[in-house]
Amino acid sequence: SAPLQDADGDGLANLLEYALGTPPADLVHSNLAAVAARHSFARNAGGKLTLTVDVPTASLGAVKYGAQFSSGLVFSTSAAQFTPEILAGASPDQTRLRFTDPGSGDGMSNRFCRLAVTLP
Repeated sequence: SAPLQDADGDGLANLLEYALGTPPADLVHSNLAAVAARHSFARNAGGKLTLTVDVPTASLGAVKYGAQFSSGLVFSTSAAQFTPEILAGASPDQTRLRFTDPGSGDGMSNRFCRLAVTLP
């Protein structure tokens, strides 16, 4: 099935499911609650917003991960994508990626983020 198709009909493209570690062709086992539990937002010591995501280690060469940050819910298709800091994951088959918003901090309260997953 093609990367942008949705083989199991759960509303997530095959590429996104692969990148997040859910089975692209199995609606029954697409555990989105477990995927959501592997993502977190926080502010670091400098007040910068961070997005942390645990992804399958095997996917790192096959897909490109990025993050886009904005002060509103509208993201430009040309919005900058930031390369993650790569950390050890909770298990050998997981890698933790951390993205830091360069525009947050200094009293900025409303910031939004989206994970970008593309083919290399």
